[in-house]
Amino acid sequence: MVCKAVKTFDHNAYIPNAAKATAITLIPKTNHAEAISDFRPISLCNTTYKIIAKILAARMKPIMPLIISGNQSGFIHKRISTDNIILANEILFHYRNSSKFKMLCAKLDIKKAFDSVSREFLIARMIQKGFPQPFIKWINACINDVWFSVCIDGALHGFFPSSTGLRQGCPLSPYLFCIIMDAFSCLLDNDAIFEAPMVEGFRLSHLMYADDLLIFGKADIHNCENLCQLIETFSMATSLEINYGKSSLLLSKNCQNPNVISSILKIPCTSTSIAYLGIPISPNNPKLPDFSKLMETITHKLFGWKAKALSFAGRLQFLRFTIWKTIAYWIRGSIIPKTITKQIEKQCAKFLYFGDTTARKMHLISWKNTCKPKVYGGLGLPSLHSVQFSFHCSLIKRLYNYSSPLSIWVFHTYVSPWKPPPVKSTTFWKKVSTVAHVAKDKFLFIPTSMAPISLYWDH
Repeated sequence: MVCKAVKTFDHNAYIPNAAKATAITLIPKTNHAEAISDFRPISLCNTTYKIIAKILAARMKPIMPLIISGNQSGFIHKRISTDNIILANEILFHYRNSSKFKMLCAKLDIKKAFDSVSREFLIARMIQKGFPQPFIKWINACINDVWFSVCIDGALHGFFPSSTGLRQGCPLSPYLFCIIMDAFSCLLDNDAIFEAPMVEGFRLSHLMYADDLLIFGKADIHNCENLCQLIETFSMATSLEINYGKSSLLLSKNCQNPNVISSILKIPCTSTSIAYLGIPISPNNPKLPDFSKLMETITHKLFGWKAKALSFAGRLQFLRFTIWKTIAYWIRGSIIPKTITKQIEKQCAKFLYFGDTTARKMHLISWKNTCKPKVYGGLGLPSLHSVQFSFHCSLIKRLYNYSSPLSIWVFHTYVSPWKPPPVKSTTFWKKVSTVAHVAKDKFLFIPTSMAPISLYWDH
């Protein structure tokens, strides 16, 4: 029956409404969710529909990197979110004391992005991108005439249609949303309308991760008015709206009229840092207060399991697969100070050996020995230093193997990880350069006509 349904869809581009019927479950965004805006609607799709959507998504996957701007890293194969975080910090640090260029960095939050986007605009955009007509008909059949029921206390309530939006939970939705957001990339890349920072021929106007948008531009009144016009144009075409209350604005020190610019953009201005993809970014090297959220997250997770009846082996697995995963994300996007690292290791050691992070006891085995491989008498738990070292090695390899805005920036600005870093460079890049010299003999690169390899430094 399933195979027959897929073949029928292939020939007729038709899916019965019953197969597209979707249950909406509301996931709270906060611990004390009360208003409807505090919940995230996730769509539970029919199995038959999901098979069809998966087939279409698999066909879109290999072509998405070719048709979507490199500024978009969300859901695109071989692009990762932490590249955006690293590049954003590099740009802000580079322009923090620039006397020639007054820069703004605006983080825009889009209201209910997946739920309110225009389907008509999506189809028009796919036609512009050159998708074949049969494929567009398949997509049109998947996203239109969808009926919903809301799951409350385990029971389905209501049965109503929708006229806008994409379903969060549909395999196609991430790719389709990237196609929509790529239209905004085209608007921002028009240097005749919006002026963005330029470094040795490298222009960066924005970074995207799905609907998380970070914009870089010249901080003057005319440029800000043009940006507002671009946002309004995009909003009218796609039905997407900016949530100005949750957006943030960061301006360089030499900006003379920050209040005026903030008023034009309708975005509150901050002088320290802004949170982007969960990690703070700022023009300065990271400081201890920037990692308070990381400490709170780890403390909360460890404390939540304190009363659980976890065995020693259970606590070890919890550290390896839950706590280390959280820390690894921060390590990919920034350099965690040694003070924070020691505090994390101290809490993890108490949790592992006593099941309580507040215990005032002394464990007989040092954390250094605990993190050794099992063949050397340890428990095989990777140390934070080794996690950081391995990520920096993988970053160097990725810079040479995959072209991205980050790799273009690195080779324009620093030439090579093996070239001594400039005095005025970020702490992150200095650390990467140190790791590159330590692991120099372990890298192997195959020269090609397009490979950004320096014959002087990369040897």
